[in-house]
Amino acid sequence: MKKTLSILGLVGATLLVVACGSDGAPGTDGAKGDNGAKGDNGTPGTVGKDGVVTPSLEFVTPNRGVLDRTIEVTISASGTKFAGSPKVDLGAGITVSEVKALSATSISAKLVIAANAAIGVRDVTIDGQKLEKAFAVIPAISSTIVGTAQQGGVANVAIQNNDLANPFDKENLALVAPDLINLNVGAESNIFAGGAFIVPPLVTGSPAFSLANMDAEGKPRTTFLGNPNDVKVTARAATALTVNAAPQAITLGAQLASFYGKGTIPANTAMIADYRIQVGATATTSPLGFLFSKGGTAKDILGVAQPPQSFLGAEPPPYDLHLVVPFPTQAAAEDEYLVLVDSSGTGGPATFSATFVKAESIPEGALAHNTAPLAQDLAVLQAIPANLTTDIGGKVVAGNLLTTTEVDIYKITVANNDRLQIGIGGDGEYDVIVSTDGTTDPEGANALGYVYSATKGQLGSDVVTATATTIYIAVTPYQARNGKYTLSVRKIAAN
Repeated sequence: MKKTLSILGLVGATLLVVACGSDGAPGTDGAKGDNGAKGDNGTPGTVGKDGVVTPSLEFVTPNRGVLDRTIEVTISASGTKFAGSPKVDLGAGITVSEVKALSATSISAKLVIAANAAIGVRDVTIDGQKLEKAFAVIPAISSTIVGTAQQGGVANVAIQNNDLANPFDKENLALVAPDLINLNVGAESNIFAGGAFIVPPLVTGSPAFSLANMDAEGKPRTTFLGNPNDVKVTARAATALTVNAAPQAITLGAQLASFYGKGTIPANTAMIADYRIQVGATATTSPLGFLFSKGGTAKDILGVAQPPQSFLGAEPPPYDLHLVVPFPTQAAAEDEYLVLVDSSGTGGPATFSATFVKAESIPEGALAHNTAPLAQDLAVLQAIPANLTTDIGGKVVAGNLLTTTEVDIYKITVANNDRLQIGIGGDGEYDVIVSTDGTTDPEGANALGYVYSATKGQLGSDVVTATATTIYIAVTPYQARNGKYTLSVRKIAAN
C-alpha cells in the first residue's frame, strides 16, 4: 500500500518548530516553606578533666616599712589555701609575728623592722613560696648635702621625713649624729628639716646621721634613722698654723666656709697653748671656734670659743676669744685641730694667733690642800717670756679630784696688778675660783675671777688682774663631776 505524508502533521511540525524561541525571564520565587522537623540530638561527648590552678603570691600592703618601726601588713595571693599561721619570712632584720590567715588567699602579720636592718627591697616568702621584690625597708629620713661635707668644714643639709605617721616636733627636734657636731639643724615643718653641722677633722666615710624628737628630759622620744650613705665625708688637709707670730688677718668665708688649721705640741715639754680670735668693734663677724685634740673626732673636742651670749643672742663686737690648753709633759708630739667659722653666715674679717708658751710642769701634792692654810704652794710665777722658744713662761699642774666633794687649792706668788690667764681642762667638769683668800665662793668678797669648764672634757679659761701678791686658785667639781684635770696659769701683757 502506498504511503502518503500528512500535510497536517507537517504543518503541525512546522508550527512546533516556530514556537521554540529563547527562554523567558524567571518568575518570582514562591513563598518560603515551613522548616522541617528538628533532628535527634547527637551522642554526648567525653567528660573533660578538672582544671589546674597554680597558687601564687600577689602583693603586700603596705609594701614598705621604716627602719626601727613596727607595722601591720596584709599579704594577698591567688590559688592558695592559707589556714592557721603560715610561716612568713622577709629576711634578716625583720621579725615577723602574729601571723593569721584572714582567708584562703590572704594573710595578716606584724613586722618589727630593726634599726640595723638593711635598707632596700627584699623578697617575701610564705611556706617556701616566694614573691620577689615585694617589700622595701626605707630610712625614716632622706638627707641631701648641699655642696660637700669636708673634713674640718661645715656642711649644710636638707632633710625630708619619710615616716608620715611620726611628724617632726618643730620645737624639740635634735640631730643625733655622734660623729658630727650640730650647729643649727632643726625642723622647718612636720616633714622638712635642715641646717648645718661641723665635720670634725679626722672623720671619714659615711657617719651615722639621724634625728630625734626629744622629751622634756632631753632624751630621744622618737628617733628618725637616716641612711648613712646620705652623708659622705670628703678628705681635706689642714693648714699648718704659724705659732708665736704676730696676729694674722683672716677672712672667715660666707655660707659658713671654714678656716681649718693644725698646730703641733712638741714632745717632752709642758706647754700652754693659747688660740686667740679677735674681731673689731665695727665688724659684723660672729666667730665660732672648735678645737680638737689629736683624735680629730667629735668625742675629741677640747673646747668651743664663741661671743658672749645674752638673752637676745650674741652680744655685739668687739670680741677677744681664747681657747687655752694646758699640756703636761708628754713623750710624743701631739696635733691639735682648729676650725673657725662665721656663724652669721655672711663672712667677715678677724685676726688670729696661736701662742705656745713653755711651762713648768708641777704634779699635785700628796697632802690634802682643801683650805687656804693648806694650799699647795706653786711658788713664784714666771715673767712673760722674752723668748718663746727658750723661756719658761707659766706653770702647768696635773691634778685629780678623787671624789665628788674634794677641793684642791693652790697658791702662787705674783706682782700686784699682774694680768693672769687661768686655763683648765680634764675628764670632769670644774669650777675654778681665783681669789686673794682661798674662797670657793665665786661671789665671795675677795674673789677675782671664775673659770667654768662648761661641758665634760672641755676647756675653760679667763683672765684676772691680781690685787695682791699671793693669789689662790681653788678647783672644785661642778655638779659632782670630778676627775683628772690639768690647770695652767701664766702672765700676759695688757691688750
